[in-house]
Amino acid sequence: MKRMKLFNQIMLVTAAIMMAACGAKEQKTILVGHFAAPEDAPEYVTLTNAETNEETNVEVKNGTFRHEMPTDKTTIYELEIPYQSTSFSMGFIPDCDTVRYEIGLQAEEFFSDPQTLNHKLADFIAFQGEVIERVQEDPSCYTDLMAYTMQMYEDNKDNYLGLIGLIFSSQGMSDDEWLAMVDAMSPEMQAKEYIQKHVSAIQTKRETGTGTMFKDFEAPQPDGTTMHFSDFVGKGKYVLVDFWASWCGPCIRETPYIRAAYDKYRGDNFDVLGVAVFDEPEETLKAISEHGIVWNVILNAQQVPGELYGFSTIPTIFLFGPDGTLLVREGLRGDAIMDTLAVYLK
Repeated sequence: MKRMKLFNQIMLVTAAIMMAACGAKEQKTILVGHFAAPEDAPEYVTLTNAETNEETNVEVKNGTFRHEMPTDKTTIYELEIPYQSTSFSMGFIPDCDTVRYEIGLQAEEFFSDPQTLNHKLADFIAFQGEVIERVQEDPSCYTDLMAYTMQMYEDNKDNYLGLIGLIFSSQGMSDDEWLAMVDAMSPEMQAKEYIQKHVSAIQTKRETGTGTMFKDFEAPQPDGTTMHFSDFVGKGKYVLVDFWASWCGPCIRETPYIRAAYDKYRGDNFDVLGVAVFDEPEETLKAISEHGIVWNVILNAQQVPGELYGFSTIPTIFLFGPDGTLLVREGLRGDAIMDTLAVYLK
C-alpha cells in the first residue's frame, strides 16, 4: 500500500512539472528585450509572422520590452529591432520558450531551454554559415549541409525545423522522392503554404508533361497590345521556348547556346521564342538590346507561365512540336539544346 501511495505521489509531481512546462495550460512563448542604452531605444520593435507577413508592434518602455504570444512550433517569426544607426533582424520559432534579447553594438539572442527548437535553429544557421565560408575552397562540403539538413528533417517532421530541412535536403530530388518526404510529415506541416504550392506545382507539371498540348496564355505589352503564346506555338514549326528574366544570371548564360540554335535552324521548320517572366518590361527590353536577342520575346508574362506549366525556377526551356505538343521540358541547358534539336530537326 505504501508503494502505491509513493507511486501516486511521483505521478502527481511529474504531472505538475509537465503542466508548468507548457502542459495543459495555454502554451505561451515570451519575448523579452533590453537595450544597453535605454535613451537610444526605439518606441517599439516589430514582430512579423514570416509566413503571413502579419505585423505586431511591441512597445519599448525604459529600454525594455516584453511580449507574450501563443506557442506554435509550425511557424517562424522575425523580430525587427531598430537601434541607433542600425537595425537587427532576429528569427525564432515560438517554442514555448523565453526568448531574450540583449541589444547593444550588436543584438544577442538567448533561450532559456537548451533543448528548444530555437537552439537547434541557431546551430543550423551557424553550421550553414561555416559551409558558405568553406564551399569556395572545398565544394564537397556542401554534401555536409545536405546530410545535416536531412537529419534535421528526420528529427522535426512536426515543426518548422522540419520544413527548413526539407527545403535544403530535397534539392535535386525527383518529384516522387519529394512527395514521399512530405507524406511523412505531420498534417499541420503538410498544410503549410510552401508545401501546398509545391504540391500544386508538381500536379500542374504532370498535367503539362511531355506529350501534352500547350496551354495558352496572354500578356499585356508596353505598347498597349496583347501577345498570346498561341501567336507563336502550334503554328507548324518546332519552337524552342525560353522562360527567362533580365536579372537572372543563369538565364543570360544560356543566351549564346540559344543563339547558336537559332542561327543554325531558324526557318520554315523552327523558331525560338523568349518569354520574360518575373521581370519589368523596361529591364527586359534593356537586356534584349545588351545581349543581342533577335528572336521574338513576349514581355511581361510575370508568374503566369510558371503557374500554368508548374515551374518556379528559371531559366526553364521547353521544346514544342509543330502542332503545339510539348516534346521536351527537362534538361534543355547548354550543349544539350543543340543535341536535342539535332534529334528532331534532321
